[in-house]
Amino acid sequence: LILFTTNSQGLADYYLKRGLPAGKLRVLHNGVELDKYIKSKTKAQARKITNLQAGNKIVLYSGNIYKGRGIDLLIDAACDFKNVLFLVLGGEQKDIDYYENIVKTKKVENFKFLGFVGHNEVINYLYSADVLVMPYGGDMTIKSGTVASDFTSPIKLFEYMASKRVIVASKISSVLEILEDGKNAIMVEIDDLDSLKKGLRLALSNSSNSLKLADQAYRDVKKYTWKQRASKMLENV
Repeated sequence: LILFTTNSQGLADYYLKRGLPAGKLRVLHNGVELDKYIKSKTKAQARKITNLQAGNKIVLYSGNIYKGRGIDLLIDAACDFKNVLFLVLGGEQKDIDYYENIVKTKKVENFKFLGFVGHNEVINYLYSADVLVMPYGGDMTIKSGTVASDFTSPIKLFEYMASKRVIVASKISSVLEILEDGKNAIMVEIDDLDSLKKGLRLALSNSSNSLKLADQAYRDVKKYTWKQRASKMLENV
């Protein structure tokens, strides 16, 4: 018996259209090593480790910053939130240089790039944030330059959910397989600056709603651990 797995329904649809029998295909989304998030940290505890000021509100993006990841939109949004610190964790140096030049040209003083850090450090930065953001555009690409908005399954999404921080994400189809607006995240329109700003404003101003969404996201991510993914792979072996 030969079975094929994909990490999103969009990728499964791609193969189905090309003749792969539905009975040989299973959608198994990516996941997270949840054990690393069981002993969660408060923002204050995490910020002592990351050396980030305790009083600031922080919006954080983690991961690669290739074309279509929404970083340009996030820079523009930051202009309306002067008292909020926007941080980007990760990214290749050439991409960081490109966006840092935009930040400098637009004189956006509350937007910083931290570069790559070790995975255990990433967790501390996630805990340091008030809001975790994923403003992917309709032309979201992977390293090769391939547009992947219909079939990506970002590992960062599951790490965000595990960190118990409210998520603001754009409504690309693959993300909507996991997140639901008003249930476990705040979903915003694709490539829409006003929608992104509205979502950020809601996440930053309504702490009780943000806590509710973050708690639900954490409950939901328990379905998406690597161990569970491996078990599902083996069910039909």
